[in-house]
Amino acid sequence: MRVPKYRKHSSGKAFVEWQFRRHYLDGLYGSAESRNEYRTFLREHVFAATEAEEPKDESSTTIVDVVLAYIDFAEAYYPAGNRTEVANLHYAIDPLVVRYGHDVALEFGPRKLKEHRQWLIDTPYRRVNGSGKVIKEETRSRAYINAQIDRIRRMFTWAASEELIPPSVPQALATVANLRKGRTKAREPAKRRPVAWPDVAAVAAVVSPIVSAMISLQWYTGARSDNVCHLRPCEVDQSSTVWLWMPGHHKGTWRNAELIIPIGPRAQAAIGRLIDRDEDTFVFSPRESAGWYAACRAARRKSKRTPSEKARRRPNRRLSVKYTTNTYGQAVSYGIAKAGVPHWTPHQMRHSRATAVRKTHGVEAAKAMLGHESLDATLIYAERDLALAKRVAREVG
Repeated sequence: MRVPKYRKHSSGKAFVEWQFRRHYLDGLYGSAESRNEYRTFLREHVFAATEAEEPKDESSTTIVDVVLAYIDFAEAYYPAGNRTEVANLHYAIDPLVVRYGHDVALEFGPRKLKEHRQWLIDTPYRRVNGSGKVIKEETRSRAYINAQIDRIRRMFTWAASEELIPPSVPQALATVANLRKGRTKAREPAKRRPVAWPDVAAVAAVVSPIVSAMISLQWYTGARSDNVCHLRPCEVDQSSTVWLWMPGHHKGTWRNAELIIPIGPRAQAAIGRLIDRDEDTFVFSPRESAGWYAACRAARRKSKRTPSEKARRRPNRRLSVKYTTNTYGQAVSYGIAKAGVPHWTPHQMRHSRATAVRKTHGVEAAKAMLGHESLDATLIYAERDLALAKRVAREVG
């Protein structure tokens, strides 16, 4: 069981998907009316718990009560342009609700948190498709488990700040140390490495022109996948030979950090035709990709049939007007399977760009290219030039 997300339909209405059915909520997405109905839906259908009409005190507040309040806070707190943390929050609290949902929050201490963490280590994570069939099963990594436990602790800290539980609860949970490398049975995550250009080019050649342009833009700029998915013409200053891209929403928006990404001639050539559209329209459209694939399928048919007039008049409403990091990654994975190259992820292109710039222009240039505020962050992305280290060792070692 997992907690269904509060989602937005293309019509502007709010809805949730539960047991393979879509339930529309009263009111528009983000309205108080739809949020209240969302909480009611969770209580009645997911948690199957009834609330007393009188407000609960600290001694009777359950973990479900804390979760419902924190979901409502997170939906309003995190910007609409970047919902990654909200999605990660659901992945963190869903197993917690299943195992401890109706326990009193006051009684959730370090021992139960450790028990839950051990369950995350021992229980494989199963990915299912829309029909409930398991398509992938894998163990959780140490870094992933640490991040999810941190999110649970933050939830209890927030609940204490709202006086839902006493401060002693998050203080006790803070005594649980993170899993350390070599001292746990949790799987150690593989280090993310740069991807080679031949593998990238092979995928770009077999996907739609839209996804191919996204890949080229990310390869030449080193931008984050989320920024690429949300690119709009109004964010790009094309007044000089090097375009300046200023994303409206990015990782550092919450702390008022400014991000400017230079777009050089090669990246300009990749997106030049696509960026010529309405200022507030997303440059990369899944609907345009779907249309391209439909045209390719029609061209392969012996009868050379084209998509029906009805299909052209009514685009698939299940397709969003923009890519997300998930759908972008899925499109790349499809291209990898089609091209027959080793698996890689879009974020590895950021590592590749950082490594290449560091090798030719130095670490300061890589820092400027990636938009980092400190060199420590850049060193995570930029691989050390082993060839240079070997040459130095031969000369002075």
